Amino acid sequence: MKTKIQILIIFLLTSCMSTGEKNRGALISPSSITLKEEQSSLIRPLFHKENNDLKFSKSVLKKEPSSNEYYDRKSKVDSINNLIEISIETSKYVTKTNIELSGSLIGWNNKILVETSKDLAFIAWISEPFSNSNPGPNEMNPNHRFELHLKIIDLPKDEVVFNDMIYSTDCCIDRLSMKYNHINNSILFAYNDFSKPDSEYLMYGFIELADNVPKRKELNPKEIILQDKSEKRWPKFVKNNNDVFLYHTSGDKWSFFEYTGMQQIGISRIDRNNHVTDYRIIADSLPINEELLLIDDTLFYRVENTRRYDEMLIKKIATKDLVQY
Repeated sequence: MKTKIQILIIFLLTSCMSTGEKNRGALISPSSITLKEEQSSLIRPLFHKENNDLKFSKSVLKKEPSSNEYYDRKSKVDSINNLIEISIETSKYVTKTNIELSGSLIGWNNKILVETSKDLAFIAWISEPFSNSNPGPNEMNPNHRFELHLKIIDLPKDEVVFNDMIYSTDCCIDRLSMKYNHINNSILFAYNDFSKPDSEYLMYGFIELADNVPKRKELNPKEIILQDKSEKRWPKFVKNNNDVFLYHTSGDKWSFFEYTGMQQIGISRIDRNNHVTDYRIIADSLPINEELLLIDDTLFYRVENTRRYDEMLIKKIATKDLVQY
């Protein structure tokens, strides 16, 4: 017998019908529906809970004495290494492992990502090593790097099967997102590279796995979605049982800092070959929060509530009704 919550969620999904409209210039996606409060109370707790089976924590085991300082590309000091412990818990397995995080500890929590499949745990992190080259006061340190590292743990064996740097660049990996794609056994990565123009700094790459380890050890990220000239900020992945999507904000005014451009979410489907396809948008007259929720074939998103600033309005739209770019 279905519970009241199950019945209401089914209603939310089935009532999101297609209109077939293709209105790229609209301020509001024509097929979006604002949820009523009773419906919103059921959906609201589901944001941020895509993987209910995974719990993890991060703690600093060893901190270099100067690691609270901010090191930019003009730094004259050598790299510092901080030892971080990662604790991972799923419904079946519990494991702990350590990683070395080079550079400043400012914002270090956002530099480490954890993802799991049934039997594997993936840990990705951004390090910023330095090497003292004694640059002049107006010169940039050519030895400052941004490095992306990946560690893979076989959970049943509690064994590290891969631990290496998969990408290195002089600038700039930020707002990193990672997702394991169970459909084709790959790890997907997306991030912003602020060395590039606003409309071109969305980067995407993937690594395929075979026998639990990468087929190749180097990530080859590329600029994507160049047909849209708006900003492409805060890339994130979201998936259901059949599909993985990559989405980003563009020109919103959600935070303290304001950005020019369209107030919308850009979203693309990742196909069977890990290619980014079918670019569409969610548009609204109000600022859209950067977090989406996907249930079956319905996307839920939140916008600013002009009547209650402490609580966002929740809207929904079928994936087939998204405005095609």
